[in-house]
Amino acid sequence: MESDLPTVLANPEQIHQVLLNLGTNAAHSMRQNGGRLELSLEPLNVDETLAARNPDLQIGLYVRLSVSDSGHGMDAATLERIFDPFFTTKPVGEGTGLGLASCMAS
Repeated sequence: MESDLPTVLANPEQIHQVLLNLGTNAAHSMRQNGGRLELSLEPLNVDETLAARNPDLQIGLYVRLSVSDSGHGMDAATLERIFDPFFTTKPVGEGTGLGLASCMAS
């Protein structure tokens, strides 16, 4: 982790839950063929152009958390529903899906 990143105002429990959910789903996606899970933090300067495209952002310095994996990914129909409560593509007993709706609710 870079030491020159600014402090962020965030709910640590929500960030923890998001990372656990993403990591668990990445592991499920890569379990047959193995793979790589990468997390990174970097400074992001939100300028007028970016703020205009994202009304919830204000101009200023942020920290961007990026998460990627080499799993099989998801199709467009699944991507459309990732924030729907209780949506999952997993069979019974395999987990509960991304869990992003529960993280975004607070």
